[in-house]
Formats: sequence, C-alpha cells, structure tokens
Amino acid sequence: MYLRTQHNSTQTEPQQAAAVVPRVEVFYGDEVESPCDLLPETAFRTDRETRVDRPALRAMYGVSGDELGPNSATVRSRLFSCTAGWPQPPGPADLHEALRAENPTPRQASVIRAWLQEATLVEIMLAWIEDAYSWRVLVRAIHRLGYRDPRLNRYLNQFADPARATSGPCLN
Repeated sequence: MYLRTQHNSTQTEPQQAAAVVPRVEVFYGDEVESPCDLLPETAFRTDRETRVDRPALRAMYGVSGDELGPNSATVRSRLFSCTAGWPQPPGPADLHEALRAENPTPRQASVIRAWLQEATLVEIMLAWIEDAYSWRVLVRAIHRLGYRDPRLNRYLNQFADPARATSGPCLN
C-alpha cells in the first residue's frame, strides 16, 4: 500500500498556508512493486554461456582473486552484518553451498533468505561479479524456496536471455 497526496494549486500562498488540505488517495500495489513473477531458471544463462567479461568487471571494482566464489567479499560483508546475532553466523561459503543444495536444510534456507532480504541490488550484482553464483543458480534457489519479492524478481528478470524468455510478466 502507498499513499499519493495532491495539493490544490489554484489557491494563493496565504490561502494555502491557512487551509492546506491535501487530497489523499490510497492505492493497493504500486506500478513498481506490482506482482512480478520470477522467470524460470532456464531463461537465464549458465556461467559458461554468459557474454559478460566478469574479469574486467572485477578489475574495475577492485576485486582481488582471493575474494571470489565461496570467498566473496560482498557476501561476507553483508552476511556478517545481517546475521551477527546468530549462534553460528554463516560466511560466504555457507551461502555458496546453500544456493547449490538440491534440498536445503532449514539453516541453508535461512542463510539464503537472509541474503535475499538484506542484500541491496548492488550487492546482489557485486556477488555475481565475484562469482558467488550465476543468475541461473540464484534463480533456481529462489524458486526452490518459494521466495517472493517483486523488486528482486523485476531486477533479476532483466538478466534473462531474451531468446529464452520471450513471454512472461515483468520483462521490461
């Protein structure tokens, strides 16, 4: 739910100061946050099929070779902050393993949910640049958990291969 206010602009400034009564409209849903289904994992390229030069992106963002894959610095930083109160806080290797688990344990599901709920879209992209996951691996894990987030779905759908995702919601 969100609110949109609209002020009557035909009044003069003194009249507005004396009696500003905004018109408030309540809308359920938002064009940005409207329901958006995540495309199936097959709509996304595998790591071998990707056309992006990730080593060049890593160089541009200053990512060192020891901060890749299960040692992703971005994942480490985010999980460190959002799971600080856990009895055994997970690290990037835990997320790496959880995303690839066919039947995630409750702890693995919690690690994935913590990442998805707390990571910013920039961090999700940086973790991909750092080879923490491929888009296909991330999407598969999201579908496996039944996780729903229209903002995240819309963001991830833009990385789908257009040849594989010719129809469906939220492609733009």
